[in-house]
Amino acid sequence: MDVNMVPLGTEVNQVLQTKHALYDAFTQLLDSRAYNDITVGQICKKANFSRAVFYNHYHNKNEFLQEIFNRIIALYHKKIDHAERKGTLTEEFIHTTFLGILQEYKKFFLLLDDIRRLDMLEHFLEQENYSIFCRAAHLEAAASTTCYCTYLLRYHAIGLSGLYIDWLRRDNPITVEDFVKILKHLLQYQTIKSFVTFMEEL
Repeated sequence: MDVNMVPLGTEVNQVLQTKHALYDAFTQLLDSRAYNDITVGQICKKANFSRAVFYNHYHNKNEFLQEIFNRIIALYHKKIDHAERKGTLTEEFIHTTFLGILQEYKKFFLLLDDIRRLDMLEHFLEQENYSIFCRAAHLEAAASTTCYCTYLLRYHAIGLSGLYIDWLRRDNPITVEDFVKILKHLLQYQTIKSFVTFMEEL
């Protein structure tokens, strides 16, 4: 699991190099032990750093894990932003790109499932789908859609997380192309728009 070191915020090269070494050490340790059995001390020893180096960047191992997730998602956003600037962004491209990210970092996403931290993925999907749904259904991202966020986005986020993990765990999964077709049918934007209208009239 070689994490693409997309800078987060104002990170400089030296910080990126240090964090990459910590990520690499963590990944190597995962090959021989369970996540809960890996300590900060072991990660630092493997990376040839003192514990002070780790705690200079993170409060604990959970924060470390969250940053790895954030960096993977930053890579996804980089691809999406590039397509949007080129004027080639489509619903199919969004789904295909994210499935590609899932495949590339399969080991990490399955780890999140194993340690019951899929909340990271679910939270991301809630935020991402809010933007995608509003744009596709021609809705304004306003306070009037609060009920929509609370119910429909949460519903989709949990369901999609389960579908993604099931797809990654299968020995012979369906193709990315076929999965995209399924996703496009599941996420019917006209239905979403109808639901929002219904909630606003309650």
